[in-house]
Amino acid sequence: MNMKNVSIIYHKDLREIMTLRTVKYSMIIFPVLFLSILLFILYFSYLNLGSSSNIPDYFNNTLKAVPYSSNGKIFYYLSMNYLIFLSIVPLSLASTISSYSVVGEKQQKTIEPILATPIDDREFFLGKLLAPLFPTLGITYVVIAIYSIFSDLISIHFNYIIYPNISWAIVVFLFIPFSTILMVLLTLLFSSKAVDPRSSQQFSAIILIPILVVFFLSMLIYSIESILLLLLTAIVIIGDFLLFRITVKIFDRETIVTRWK
Repeated sequence: MNMKNVSIIYHKDLREIMTLRTVKYSMIIFPVLFLSILLFILYFSYLNLGSSSNIPDYFNNTLKAVPYSSNGKIFYYLSMNYLIFLSIVPLSLASTISSYSVVGEKQQKTIEPILATPIDDREFFLGKLLAPLFPTLGITYVVIAIYSIFSDLISIHFNYIIYPNISWAIVVFLFIPFSTILMVLLTLLFSSKAVDPRSSQQFSAIILIPILVVFFLSMLIYSIESILLLLLTAIVIIGDFLLFRITVKIFDRETIVTRWK
């Protein structure tokens, strides 16, 4: 694999992404709005914590490893689960940005010259994977930093600081990056077959389903163990590897060159 070709595709796509008004607005408005709502919910939840006598025994037993007061355990549980819910931000951004990658070039008639070159399909898709991935993760880590600091400022009232911890590190540095890669790959896969960006976004949104399932399950069982997060991350990494190979394999550049003229 020629990394120079990958770099050319990456920088070209990144420049084009930054010129799209829809993408630029999405990169600013959606994270700010989503974070603001989540911080409000977290603070409202803190203000409405009940007395420790109203906390179910099952809850205390499930979080017995958390060395805090009962209300402190509840806030820890809420903050960690909202952190997982925050994964929607990079997934949504990745879907929006990468959906314009192949389809956008199809519509603008700029993809044919690239596909007509001897560039390898793996180099082509790797460059297109990195272009939306880096700005998405950059924005996501700013959002996570704000969220983590806000949570820590509240948790001081319970005489502890939540972040960083092991589960936080797994979510932030493993689960979110690799699930974002999976979202980009899914969007690129559908984008190479779709006729407009919106349809590729709709199909790739299926990856949000497992995120929501994990979130609601965690709300029911009161705890997300580090081992479970590692297991989910391992599954996502395997999915990344397999999906990249599938995407490259089924990509038909000749059809696109002849069909989208």
